[in-house]
Amino acid sequence: MNTLTITSCTSLRRLPLPVILLMVTGLADAEIVIGQESPETAGVSPQPASVTPDKLSALLLQLDSDDFSVREQASETLGQLSDADVLRLARESSEQPSAEVILRLLKEVERRYALITSDDTANTTDVSDMLEALAGTTRLILADGASHSLEEHWRTRIDLAVRDLRQCGATVKMGAFAAASQIWGAPDSGAAVQVLLDKDWSGGDRGLDVFRRLSVLTFPFSRNTLSGGLHVYLLDGHPLSPEQKAALAEYVGQNRIAERSRAALGIKPSAILQTGIQIGQVTKGSSADGAGLAAGDLIIGIKAPAREGQEDADREYIRLRDFDELVEHLRAYDAGEVMTLHIIRGLKFGFQPGERPTTEFLDVKLKGWKDMDVIQ
Repeated sequence: MNTLTITSCTSLRRLPLPVILLMVTGLADAEIVIGQESPETAGVSPQPASVTPDKLSALLLQLDSDDFSVREQASETLGQLSDADVLRLARESSEQPSAEVILRLLKEVERRYALITSDDTANTTDVSDMLEALAGTTRLILADGASHSLEEHWRTRIDLAVRDLRQCGATVKMGAFAAASQIWGAPDSGAAVQVLLDKDWSGGDRGLDVFRRLSVLTFPFSRNTLSGGLHVYLLDGHPLSPEQKAALAEYVGQNRIAERSRAALGIKPSAILQTGIQIGQVTKGSSADGAGLAAGDLIIGIKAPAREGQEDADREYIRLRDFDELVEHLRAYDAGEVMTLHIIRGLKFGFQPGERPTTEFLDVKLKGWKDMDVIQ
């Protein structure tokens, strides 16, 4: 039996698999030695040396051998290949007629995928991208196998998607995973994975495609769901075009996307009144919480931001009718600026002897959505 020592590096993806197989007819019984070290490279590289296309093609033939022992030995050799070489084989597998070869390749890609973490190197990122691509191929056995692997390792898929979104400029906040018997968190809990896109987003169309990997979070009755699922916040100044926003809605669902101002108060309204906004809930650690606002307080108006040199007494007073008006005025503020609210405290429904509501102007230093501990 001939021994093939693998030392050179070339690109298999440029050549169609049938052409490569014709080039290496007769090499099916060759013994392939992977990653033989030279004195100059011994102990230097953690990855085996890349192999040439003809050696990879010989390995494909061995994986499809009629001899079980040859197939098993080829599978062991497959496990010794570098990540890049395994991916080079997998990219050509859509043209591979043998289900045996495809399943062994998928098994090896899945094994490596299960081992990677969110701070792994570029090669393991390629493993993730490859499995995602295989899940969308037209070859049914490939697509089903890759999709099953992604579902089986759903936590890895989420962690890698979060990493990629952050690299594209998104801010991502993650909560806790729900127990198997718990579909939703507490009624007042925020979403478990919250993605904020603002002016720093640089992902473009390719970045938006990452949201497809988070699809496991968009099915509320999945056994692997997160408490509260996924929510995406588009902050004023984000660069998404109408077409990109439509694509995002297709990936995650329109009901999981909300547009927000750059600054945030951190309140939820309660009762719907004829005028004003009664606070039903204050988010812990928010702008409102820091200023001392509390549930039951009624916001009836604001003072417009002071112009340069303008006295406080001369600032325009704006009466608020509802929560939507308050949100609209928030759009004029940036994080770090101060918003002056006109509030009524101690307001009770029905006669409460000895208690009188108080009215005051309250300065609230605004945080941005990125500064919030919990988005609600």
